[in-house]
Amino acid sequence: MKTRITLVRHGLTAENLTFTMIGVTDPPLHELGVEVLQKVGDRLRGSEFNRAYASPLQRAIQSADEITKHHDNLDLVIEPRLAEINLGIWEGRLSSEVFANKDTDPVVRDALDEELPDFRVPGGEGRKEALGRFKAGLASVVTKDPGGTVLVVTHGGLLALLHCEYNGESLGRFRYHHPKHGSISIIDVSIDPDKEDEYIDENPEIDSAKIQIEFVTYDDQQHIDDELEQRIKLASSTMRHR
Repeated sequence: MKTRITLVRHGLTAENLTFTMIGVTDPPLHELGVEVLQKVGDRLRGSEFNRAYASPLQRAIQSADEITKHHDNLDLVIEPRLAEINLGIWEGRLSSEVFANKDTDPVVRDALDEELPDFRVPGGEGRKEALGRFKAGLASVVTKDPGGTVLVVTHGGLLALLHCEYNGESLGRFRYHHPKHGSISIIDVSIDPDKEDEYIDENPEIDSAKIQIEFVTYDDQQHIDDELEQRIKLASSTMRHR
């Protein structure tokens, strides 16, 4: 039995606009991020959801609120396993500063190695570990509403890792597949009924072969018009050059 999950990447923060690296760092949405999610909310207004889930980070919770306010009696459940990858010592640093050291810093070189099976920023979380955690969270969601339709608001890094795995790409290529902020992706998920109990607890060590995921759409941005996109680019340029 398949459960359909509508996956939404959270809206923009000021840190996203300045290309500051945030994983578990917890800033609120920028006003443009709120505006993007209002458009997501309008687009999903007619969708029916059995339940709604969000990462515990406030940018995801605020984004989910902009969607669920259009749906009567749809409570928001916070699922810790939907949180973004922990970026360790890179949290709060400008990406331009970090990757400027690619010729001298072996950690940065490994981060950019597209064929490396796994990678972990010192003090952070490995890509395989984060993907396993995310899939365990999705599977737990499915056990609550088998055959239903669910909303999940989460993060770009996790979605990109899931997309890489689905397409048989190395996880080292996930940076090429980050969906836009406020974009919509849809997956159908089913799990082995005999394994359902494994996904209800917080244990991220799961047998991922028992979870079947099929992408229906990825990174759908139809609701983000050109005028808003241009204002986002202008704001990003202005904030980065102050």
